[in-house]
Amino acid sequence: MSKLSVNNLSCQRGYNLLFENLSFELNSGEVLRISGQNGSGKTSLLKIIAGLNTPELGSIEFDQNQSNSEKYQIETLYLGHYAALSSELSCIENLEYLTNINTEILSPNFHDALKEVGLERKIVHKNARHIVIAEKMLLPIIEKGSLNKFFTNIALWVYDFLANVEKKERRKMLNKKQTIKEEPLLNAKGKKIIGGGLYFEYITDDARLTIETIKKAQELGAQCFNYNKVNSLSHEAK
Repeated sequence: MSKLSVNNLSCQRGYNLLFENLSFELNSGEVLRISGQNGSGKTSLLKIIAGLNTPELGSIEFDQNQSNSEKYQIETLYLGHYAALSSELSCIENLEYLTNINTEILSPNFHDALKEVGLERKIVHKNARHIVIAEKMLLPIIEKGSLNKFFTNIALWVYDFLANVEKKERRKMLNKKQTIKEEPLLNAKGKKIIGGGLYFEYITDDARLTIETIKKAQELGAQCFNYNKVNSLSHEAK
C-alpha cells in the first residue's frame, strides 16, 4: 500500500510564516481535505507536496522516496485550478515543456499539429460547404476588462491565420459605435463598451455531416451498418 508522509513541514513566503511543524500521513484510497482562509498556505502546501516548491523546513516521502528524487517526481502530479501554461512562453514553448513531463511522447512536430488543428475549419468549409454556415460572432471589449483592443486583435488574427480563413470572412476590429450597432443590447448592460472584435465561426450540421461521410464511404466501397449485434466481448490486459 502506497503512503505519503509529511514530516514537520514549515513554509515561509517573504516575511510571512504560513505554517510550521505540519505532519500527517496519507494512505492509498484516503482523501485529505485542506481548508483555510486566503493566504493561509493551502496552495503552497500542495505545490510543496507536488515538488514544485521547496519547504522552509521538513521533509516529504512517498513510498519512502524523498520529494527531490526522480521516482517521487514521476509518481506525483499537481492539478491546479489554473491552466498549466506560462504567459512568458510561446505556444510552442508551453507545449514542449508539457511534453517533457511525459517521456512516452518523443519529438512531436508541434508546428504541424497546431496547423492541423487550425485548418479544421477550412477543411470542413471547403469539402462540405453546403452544410457549413459562416456564423458572425462578436467579441465585445469593455473598459477595465480582461481583454483590450491590442491583444484581442492579435488573438483573432492568429485564429484566422491558423484556419486560413478567406479574406472576406477574416476578423474586423470595431470601434464603440460599430460594436453597439452590431449588438444594440450591449448598450444596456451597464458596462462601458470601448470596441469589439468581429469574426466568423463555421457552424456545422453534425448530423448531415455524418450522413454525407457515410454516403461517400459507401460510394468508395465501404460497407456501412446502422446497428450491429454484439455476441461477445474480449479484453486483453496490456
